[in-house]
Amino acid sequence: MKTITFSILALTMAVSSANAKQLAEQATPDLFAPSNALEVNGEPYRTLSVDEIANVAELHVGDEVFKNPFSNVSKATGLVFITVDNAKDAKAVATELKLEVVFAQGESAVLRASQGQDLLAISDYLNADSRVKASKIELNSSKYLQQ
Repeated sequence: MKTITFSILALTMAVSSANAKQLAEQATPDLFAPSNALEVNGEPYRTLSVDEIANVAELHVGDEVFKNPFSNVSKATGLVFITVDNAKDAKAVATELKLEVVFAQGESAVLRASQGQDLLAISDYLNADSRVKASKIELNSSKYLQQ
């Protein structure tokens, strides 16, 4: 029994070493492509696709970002949720930033940025404005949609 086991083991090693010599070495895949780092709603993200690394982080409507290589990809929709003291303040802020008011009632408002506007610059402005209590850029990950 020992000789049969040893013979099978020797044969297996000989075959595997012969196969190993025939296989060509494959290139290692790029797991982490260079991307721009940015901060959205106080959390670190990276842009999904970039042509070249930019010195200034920008986020536009339709840009895709991710938190880490294994997380869902999220898309910037262009919607910004804000909380203000009253609805008049929301409309005034929207006018100053050239944003469309989608919804404004009481202290809550939803504003929409146009295609070319930088959402990070809008967020910075809103966070510095004394009329705005809180603001958040919407990132849609589509994790609840069927694919």
